[in-house]
Amino acid sequence: MADGLEALQILWMLLGEGCMTSFKATDITVSLVDTNNQISRDIERAISEEINKRVKKNSSKVERRLKRAVDTWIRTSPEILSIQAEGVADSLNAQFGFPLGFGGSAAEAVVRSVVDSIGIEIQDFSVGLRGKINFYVQPENLVNLLTLPESSIDIVNGSLPWLDWLLRQGGRTIIVGYQYQPGNDGRSGGGTMVGGGFWRVPPQFSGVEDNNFITRALSGREPELNKIIQGLLE
Repeated sequence: MADGLEALQILWMLLGEGCMTSFKATDITVSLVDTNNQISRDIERAISEEINKRVKKNSSKVERRLKRAVDTWIRTSPEILSIQAEGVADSLNAQFGFPLGFGGSAAEAVVRSVVDSIGIEIQDFSVGLRGKINFYVQPENLVNLLTLPESSIDIVNGSLPWLDWLLRQGGRTIIVGYQYQPGNDGRSGGGTMVGGGFWRVPPQFSGVEDNNFITRALSGREPELNKIIQGLLE
């Protein structure tokens, strides 16, 4: 009898109120009152409530993790490192002719803008386990970057939109009649422009809207991103 009662109590805990029981000392019978559909809905409701609770609890933590990861990926990209390479011949810093001290502040502004664009949008999961979790990283139109004060530098005859050249102009010729000459002179201390030839963004750094140093820094990060996103259900 004691064993039968223990088994019944365990089964009652598992099935909740969706069952009726009767028992004798020698056997236990179980009759389901709710339909299979009702039981499925009850299970889905319990699961969805638990998912929603965990996602809401962990969303801020996951967003912070995602921002830290993206910060590292962008900050260590070859282009950002080259932008900061003050006085180094053939660097982007030198070829764009950045004034001393500008490369570091420009790189920091770009990284911050990308990181600040990150967001998580959550639509609660329903009884049918239908819901949505959207992660946003960097607008495709690049407007947050191209409107930065650091996205261009002032020169004698106007401004030099270096970030647009780097992100969107690909291998297009930018300057005709002048070419970059490495050295230890010029605004950057890493070279200057001399007459003849042409200039474009070096191919190893160039980009277009859907393939630039931002997209390349995020490409192939699925394993790391999946690990971060799984934190929503911790």
